[in-house]
Amino acid sequence: MIRKAVDLILKSEFPVIICGQGALYSMAWDEVTELAELLGILVGTTITGKGCIPETHPLSIGVVGGRGGANFSNSIVDKSDLVILIGSNTDSANTYNWTIPSRGKTVIHIDISETETGNNYDSINLIGDAKVTLRELIKEIKGSGKIGKKNIILDRSAFEDRLSKERREAVNPLRFIKELWSLSPEEAVLIADPGVSAIYTAAFYKAKKVGRYFIFNYGLGGLGYSIPASVGAYFARPNSLIFSLSGDGSFGFSVGELETIRRVNANVVIIIFNNGSYGWIRAEMKARGKDIVGTDFSSPDYVKIAEGYGLSAYGITNDEEISDTLKRAIKNTPSLVEVIVEPEDKFVPPVMPWSKRFL
Repeated sequence: MIRKAVDLILKSEFPVIICGQGALYSMAWDEVTELAELLGILVGTTITGKGCIPETHPLSIGVVGGRGGANFSNSIVDKSDLVILIGSNTDSANTYNWTIPSRGKTVIHIDISETETGNNYDSINLIGDAKVTLRELIKEIKGSGKIGKKNIILDRSAFEDRLSKERREAVNPLRFIKELWSLSPEEAVLIADPGVSAIYTAAFYKAKKVGRYFIFNYGLGGLGYSIPASVGAYFARPNSLIFSLSGDGSFGFSVGELETIRRVNANVVIIIFNNGSYGWIRAEMKARGKDIVGTDFSSPDYVKIAEGYGLSAYGITNDEEISDTLKRAIKNTPSLVEVIVEPEDKFVPPVMPWSKRFL
Protein backbone atom coordinates (compact mmCIF):
# COMPACT_ATOMS: atom_id res chain seq x y z
CA MET A 1 0.00 0.00 0.00
CA ILE A 2 2.93 2.33 0.69
CA ARG A 3 4.31 1.66 -2.80
CA LYS A 4 0.88 2.22 -4.35
CA ALA A 5 0.56 5.54 -2.53
CA VAL A 6 4.06 6.62 -3.54
CA ASP A 7 3.33 5.77 -7.17
CA LEU A 8 0.24 8.01 -7.08
CA ILE A 9 2.16 10.85 -5.42
CA LEU A 10 5.03 10.75 -7.91
CA LYS A 11 2.67 10.68 -10.91
CA SER A 12 0.50 13.48 -9.57
CA GLU A 13 0.93 16.94 -11.11
CA PHE A 14 -0.83 18.96 -8.39
CA PRO A 15 -0.98 17.08 -5.06
CA VAL A 16 -2.11 18.76 -1.82
CA ILE A 17 -1.58 17.61 1.77
CA ILE A 18 -4.34 18.25 4.32
CA CYS A 19 -3.42 17.66 7.97
CA GLY A 20 -6.00 17.09 10.67
CA GLN A 21 -5.71 16.94 14.44
CA GLY A 22 -4.28 13.42 14.28
CA ALA A 23 -1.08 14.80 12.76
CA LEU A 24 -0.70 17.01 15.84
CA TYR A 25 -1.37 14.09 18.22
CA SER A 26 1.32 12.13 16.39
CA MET A 27 3.72 15.11 16.44
CA ALA A 28 4.28 14.42 12.75
CA TRP A 29 5.14 18.02 11.80
CA ASP A 30 8.76 17.25 10.86
CA GLU A 31 7.66 14.52 8.49
CA VAL A 32 4.87 16.68 7.02
CA THR A 33 7.35 19.45 6.25
CA GLU A 34 9.97 17.04 4.89
CA LEU A 35 7.50 15.36 2.54
CA ALA A 36 6.20 18.73 1.35
CA GLU A 37 9.69 20.10 0.71
CA LEU A 38 10.90 16.88 -0.90
CA LEU A 39 8.38 17.15 -3.73
CA GLY A 40 7.15 20.75 -3.49
CA ILE A 41 3.67 19.80 -2.25
CA LEU A 42 1.34 22.50 -0.87
CA VAL A 43 0.07 21.89 2.69
CA GLY A 44 -3.25 22.87 4.24
CA THR A 45 -4.78 21.93 7.57
CA THR A 46 -8.21 21.58 9.07
CA ILE A 47 -9.10 24.09 11.77
CA THR A 48 -8.06 21.61 14.49
CA GLY A 49 -4.92 20.59 12.60
CA LYS A 50 -3.53 24.13 12.62
CA GLY A 51 0.13 24.01 13.67
CA CYS A 52 1.18 20.98 11.60
CA ILE A 53 3.37 23.28 9.50
CA PRO A 54 4.49 26.87 10.07
CA GLU A 55 2.00 28.94 8.08
CA THR A 56 4.82 31.30 7.17
CA HIS A 57 6.28 28.43 5.13
CA PRO A 58 6.10 29.09 1.36
CA LEU A 59 4.25 25.78 0.83
CA SER A 60 1.54 26.49 3.43
CA ILE A 61 -1.94 27.41 2.18
CA GLY A 62 -3.44 27.75 5.67
CA VAL A 63 -6.71 26.27 6.87
CA VAL A 64 -9.06 24.60 4.40
CA GLY A 65 -12.64 23.38 4.60
CA GLY A 66 -15.87 24.81 5.93
CA ARG A 67 -14.45 26.22 9.18
CA GLY A 68 -11.64 28.73 8.67
CA GLY A 69 -10.95 27.89 5.05
CA ALA A 70 -11.04 30.91 2.72
CA ASN A 71 -11.91 30.60 -0.95
CA PHE A 72 -8.20 31.14 -1.59
CA SER A 73 -7.13 27.93 0.16
CA ASN A 74 -10.23 25.95 -0.76
CA SER A 75 -9.79 26.74 -4.46
CA ILE A 76 -6.30 25.21 -4.31
CA VAL A 77 -7.73 21.96 -2.96
CA ASP A 78 -10.35 22.10 -5.72
CA LYS A 79 -7.63 22.38 -8.40
CA SER A 80 -5.57 19.49 -7.05
CA ASP A 81 -5.44 16.08 -8.70
CA LEU A 82 -4.43 14.22 -5.52
CA VAL A 83 -5.25 14.87 -1.85
CA ILE A 84 -3.16 13.34 0.94
CA LEU A 85 -5.23 13.37 4.14
CA ILE A 86 -3.21 12.95 7.33
CA GLY A 87 -4.98 12.35 10.64
CA SER A 88 -8.28 13.88 9.58
CA ASN A 89 -11.69 12.52 10.47
CA THR A 90 -13.18 14.06 7.27
CA ASP A 91 -16.30 15.31 9.05
CA SER A 92 -18.81 17.66 7.42
CA ALA A 93 -17.29 20.84 8.88
CA ASN A 94 -13.68 20.06 7.93
CA THR A 95 -14.67 19.21 4.36
CA TYR A 96 -17.66 21.55 3.95
CA ASN A 97 -20.06 18.68 3.48
CA TRP A 98 -17.51 16.57 1.63
CA THR A 99 -16.89 19.09 -1.15
CA ILE A 100 -13.36 20.14 -0.01
CA PRO A 101 -12.00 17.80 -1.20
CA SER A 102 -14.81 16.61 -3.43
CA ARG A 103 -15.71 12.94 -3.40
CA GLY A 104 -14.42 12.54 -6.95
CA LYS A 105 -10.81 13.33 -5.98
CA THR A 106 -8.07 10.75 -5.79
CA VAL A 107 -7.38 10.52 -2.05
CA ILE A 108 -4.70 8.90 0.10
CA HIS A 109 -5.88 8.71 3.71
CA ILE A 110 -3.36 8.20 6.52
CA ASP A 111 -4.89 7.61 9.94
CA ILE A 112 -4.31 5.44 12.99
CA SER A 113 -8.05 4.65 13.13
CA GLU A 114 -9.36 1.92 10.89
CA THR A 115 -12.82 3.42 11.40
CA GLU A 116 -11.83 6.80 9.98
CA THR A 117 -9.84 5.75 6.92
CA GLY A 118 -12.10 5.47 3.89
CA ASN A 119 -15.11 6.42 5.99
CA ASN A 120 -16.25 9.26 3.73
CA TYR A 121 -14.00 8.96 0.67
CA ASP A 122 -13.09 6.14 -1.68
CA SER A 123 -9.43 6.36 -0.76
CA ILE A 124 -6.12 4.54 -0.67
CA ASN A 125 -5.95 3.83 3.07
CA LEU A 126 -2.71 3.69 5.05
CA ILE A 127 -3.70 2.66 8.57
CA GLY A 128 -1.08 3.57 11.14
CA ASP A 129 0.48 6.30 13.22
CA ALA A 130 0.87 9.44 11.07
CA LYS A 131 4.51 10.09 11.97
CA VAL A 132 5.64 6.51 11.37
CA THR A 133 3.63 6.12 8.17
CA LEU A 134 4.95 9.37 6.72
CA ARG A 135 8.48 8.26 7.54
CA GLU A 136 7.88 5.08 5.50
CA LEU A 137 6.46 7.13 2.62
CA ILE A 138 9.48 9.44 2.61
CA LYS A 139 11.87 6.48 2.72
CA GLU A 140 10.13 4.86 -0.26
CA ILE A 141 10.11 8.12 -2.25
CA LYS A 142 13.81 8.71 -1.64
CA GLY A 143 14.57 5.14 -2.70
CA SER A 144 12.55 5.41 -5.91
CA GLY A 145 15.05 7.61 -7.70
CA LYS A 146 12.15 9.54 -9.23
CA ILE A 147 12.09 12.68 -7.11
CA GLY A 148 10.90 15.71 -9.05
CA LYS A 149 9.52 18.91 -7.56
CA LYS A 150 6.02 20.09 -8.45
CA ASN A 151 6.61 23.64 -9.67
CA ILE A 152 3.67 25.27 -7.93
CA ILE A 153 3.91 28.98 -7.10
CA LEU A 154 1.85 30.31 -4.20
CA ASP A 155 1.13 33.96 -3.44
CA ARG A 156 -1.59 34.93 -0.97
CA SER A 157 -0.28 38.39 -0.09
CA ALA A 158 -2.54 40.32 -2.47
CA PHE A 159 -5.57 38.42 -1.15
CA GLU A 160 -4.81 39.28 2.49
CA ASP A 161 -3.72 42.88 1.88
CA ARG A 162 -6.93 43.73 0.06
CA LEU A 163 -9.12 42.48 2.88
CA SER A 164 -7.12 43.94 5.76
CA LYS A 165 -7.18 47.43 4.24
CA GLU A 166 -10.94 47.50 3.83
CA ARG A 167 -12.46 50.24 5.95
CA ARG A 168 -15.37 49.32 8.24
CA GLU A 169 -17.76 51.21 10.49
CA ALA A 170 -16.13 49.44 13.44
CA VAL A 171 -12.91 47.39 13.72
CA ASN A 172 -11.88 45.23 10.76
CA PRO A 173 -11.40 41.76 12.35
CA LEU A 174 -8.78 40.78 9.77
CA ARG A 175 -6.76 43.91 10.52
CA PHE A 176 -7.04 43.10 14.23
CA ILE A 177 -5.81 39.52 13.76
CA LYS A 178 -2.86 40.69 11.66
CA GLU A 179 -1.87 43.23 14.35
CA LEU A 180 -2.27 40.54 17.03
CA TRP A 181 -0.02 38.24 15.01
CA SER A 182 2.69 40.88 14.69
CA LEU A 183 2.70 41.55 18.46
CA SER A 184 2.44 37.95 19.69
CA PRO A 185 5.48 35.96 20.82
CA GLU A 186 6.22 32.74 18.97
CA GLU A 187 5.14 30.60 21.94
CA ALA A 188 1.77 32.33 22.42
CA VAL A 189 -1.26 30.05 22.83
CA LEU A 190 -4.57 31.06 21.24
CA ILE A 191 -7.90 29.63 22.37
CA ALA A 192 -10.97 30.70 20.42
CA ASP A 193 -14.72 30.44 20.89
CA PRO A 194 -16.97 29.84 17.86
CA GLY A 195 -17.81 32.84 15.70
CA VAL A 196 -15.63 35.81 14.74
CA SER A 197 -13.04 34.70 17.31
CA ALA A 198 -12.34 31.33 15.70
CA ILE A 199 -12.98 32.01 12.03
CA TYR A 200 -10.63 34.96 11.61
CA THR A 201 -7.99 33.36 13.83
CA ALA A 202 -8.10 30.12 11.86
CA ALA A 203 -8.05 31.81 8.47
CA PHE A 204 -5.62 34.67 9.00
CA TYR A 205 -3.44 34.17 12.09
CA LYS A 206 -0.44 32.32 10.66
CA ALA A 207 1.08 29.64 12.87
CA LYS A 208 4.62 30.81 13.59
CA LYS A 209 5.94 27.39 14.57
CA VAL A 210 4.80 23.80 14.65
CA GLY A 211 2.94 22.28 17.58
CA ARG A 212 -0.33 22.74 19.42
CA TYR A 213 -0.62 26.47 19.97
CA PHE A 214 -4.24 26.77 18.80
CA ILE A 215 -7.30 25.36 20.51
CA PHE A 216 -10.71 25.46 18.83
CA ASN A 217 -13.84 23.71 20.05
CA TYR A 218 -15.76 23.86 16.81
CA GLY A 219 -16.55 20.16 16.97
CA LEU A 220 -19.02 20.88 19.77
CA GLY A 221 -19.48 24.59 19.09
CA GLY A 222 -19.90 25.33 22.79
CA LEU A 223 -20.03 29.02 23.68
CA GLY A 224 -17.98 30.29 26.62
CA TYR A 225 -15.21 27.69 26.28
CA SER A 226 -12.15 29.86 25.74
CA ILE A 227 -12.03 31.76 29.04
CA PRO A 228 -11.96 28.72 31.38
CA ALA A 229 -9.77 26.86 28.86
CA SER A 230 -7.26 29.71 29.07
CA VAL A 231 -6.81 28.90 32.77
CA GLY A 232 -5.90 25.32 31.89
CA ALA A 233 -3.53 26.53 29.19
CA TYR A 234 -1.86 28.85 31.69
CA PHE A 235 -1.15 25.98 34.11
CA ALA A 236 0.08 23.81 31.23
CA ARG A 237 2.36 26.54 29.88
CA PRO A 238 2.90 29.11 32.64
CA ASN A 239 5.69 30.83 30.72
CA SER A 240 3.60 31.39 27.59
CA LEU A 241 1.30 34.29 26.84
CA ILE A 242 -2.27 33.01 26.54
CA PHE A 243 -4.93 34.69 24.40
CA SER A 244 -8.58 33.88 25.02
CA LEU A 245 -10.57 35.05 22.00
CA SER A 246 -14.23 35.22 22.86
CA GLY A 247 -17.40 36.96 21.78
CA ASP A 248 -20.06 38.90 23.61
CA GLY A 249 -22.40 35.94 23.11
CA SER A 250 -19.84 33.62 24.72
CA PHE A 251 -18.67 35.93 27.50
CA GLY A 252 -21.82 35.63 29.61
CA PHE A 253 -21.40 31.86 29.92
CA SER A 254 -18.11 32.05 31.81
CA VAL A 255 -17.62 35.60 33.10
CA GLY A 256 -17.14 34.23 36.62
CA GLU A 257 -13.79 32.75 35.61
CA LEU A 258 -12.33 36.26 35.54
CA GLU A 259 -12.06 35.85 39.31
CA THR A 260 -9.98 32.69 38.82
CA ILE A 261 -7.74 34.37 36.26
CA ARG A 262 -7.11 37.29 38.61
CA ARG A 263 -6.61 35.06 41.68
CA VAL A 264 -3.96 32.89 40.01
CA ASN A 265 -2.53 35.95 38.23
CA ALA A 266 -2.61 34.12 34.90
CA ASN A 267 -0.67 35.52 31.96
CA VAL A 268 -3.90 35.79 29.97
CA VAL A 269 -5.28 38.42 27.60
CA ILE A 270 -9.03 38.04 27.05
CA ILE A 271 -10.28 39.52 23.79
CA ILE A 272 -14.03 40.05 23.40
CA PHE A 273 -15.37 40.69 19.92
CA ASN A 274 -18.51 42.68 20.62
CA ASN A 275 -21.10 42.78 17.84
CA GLY A 276 -24.14 43.06 20.10
CA SER A 277 -25.59 39.78 18.91
CA TYR A 278 -25.30 36.07 18.39
CA GLY A 279 -23.69 36.95 15.08
CA TRP A 280 -23.26 33.45 13.68
CA ILE A 281 -26.94 32.61 14.16
CA ARG A 282 -27.90 36.01 12.76
CA ALA A 283 -25.82 35.45 9.61
CA GLU A 284 -27.17 31.93 9.15
CA MET A 285 -30.75 33.24 9.35
CA LYS A 286 -29.99 35.85 6.71
CA ALA A 287 -28.18 33.35 4.48
CA ARG A 288 -31.25 31.11 4.55
CA GLY A 289 -33.64 33.98 3.81
CA LYS A 290 -35.21 33.87 7.27
CA ASP A 291 -36.32 36.77 9.44
CA ILE A 292 -33.62 37.74 11.94
CA VAL A 293 -35.19 37.24 15.37
CA GLY A 294 -33.91 36.60 18.88
CA THR A 295 -30.25 37.23 18.11
CA ASP A 296 -29.64 40.80 19.29
CA PHE A 297 -28.99 41.93 22.85
CA SER A 298 -27.74 45.00 24.68
CA SER A 299 -24.06 45.28 25.50
CA PRO A 300 -23.03 45.77 29.13
CA ASP A 301 -19.85 47.69 29.91
CA TYR A 302 -17.33 44.87 29.54
CA VAL A 303 -14.42 47.11 30.49
CA LYS A 304 -16.03 47.96 33.84
CA ILE A 305 -16.93 44.32 34.45
CA ALA A 306 -13.31 43.25 33.95
CA GLU A 307 -12.04 46.08 36.15
CA GLY A 308 -14.49 44.97 38.83
CA TYR A 309 -12.76 41.59 38.85
CA GLY A 310 -9.35 43.28 39.13
CA LEU A 311 -8.18 42.91 35.53
CA SER A 312 -6.64 45.63 33.40
CA ALA A 313 -9.24 46.49 30.78
CA TYR A 314 -9.27 48.37 27.46
CA GLY A 315 -11.58 49.11 24.55
CA ILE A 316 -10.95 49.29 20.78
CA THR A 317 -13.49 51.01 18.53
CA ASN A 318 -11.45 51.60 15.34
CA ASP A 319 -8.42 50.23 13.50
CA GLU A 320 -6.09 53.02 14.58
CA GLU A 321 -6.43 51.98 18.25
CA ILE A 322 -5.49 48.32 17.75
CA SER A 323 -1.71 48.30 18.03
CA ASP A 324 -1.20 50.58 21.05
CA THR A 325 -4.08 49.01 22.97
CA LEU A 326 -2.85 45.47 22.40
CA LYS A 327 0.64 46.44 23.54
CA ARG A 328 -0.78 47.78 26.82
CA ALA A 329 -2.95 44.70 27.35
CA ILE A 330 -0.02 42.33 26.74
CA LYS A 331 2.17 44.30 29.13
CA ASN A 332 -0.44 44.41 31.94
CA THR A 333 -1.84 40.88 32.18
CA PRO A 334 -4.22 39.56 33.23
CA SER A 335 -6.22 41.87 31.00
CA LEU A 336 -9.32 42.19 28.85
CA VAL A 337 -9.76 43.97 25.53
CA GLU A 338 -13.21 44.75 24.12
CA VAL A 339 -13.20 45.02 20.31
CA ILE A 340 -16.22 46.56 18.61
CA VAL A 341 -17.01 44.72 15.36
CA GLU A 342 -19.95 44.33 13.01
CA PRO A 343 -22.17 41.21 13.01
CA GLU A 344 -21.28 38.45 10.57
CA ASP A 345 -24.18 39.31 8.27
CA LYS A 346 -22.70 42.80 7.71
CA PHE A 347 -19.02 41.95 7.41
CA VAL A 348 -19.18 38.39 6.19
CA PRO A 349 -16.30 36.13 7.32
CA PRO A 350 -14.72 33.39 5.18
CA VAL A 351 -17.48 30.86 5.75
CA MET A 352 -18.85 28.86 2.86
CA PRO A 353 -21.25 29.53 1.29
CA TRP A 354 -21.93 32.90 2.90
CA SER A 355 -19.47 34.93 0.90
CA LYS A 356 -17.70 34.93 -2.44
CA ARG A 357 -15.61 37.98 -1.61
CA PHE A 358 -12.78 35.97 0.07
CA LEU A 359 -11.11 35.06 -3.22
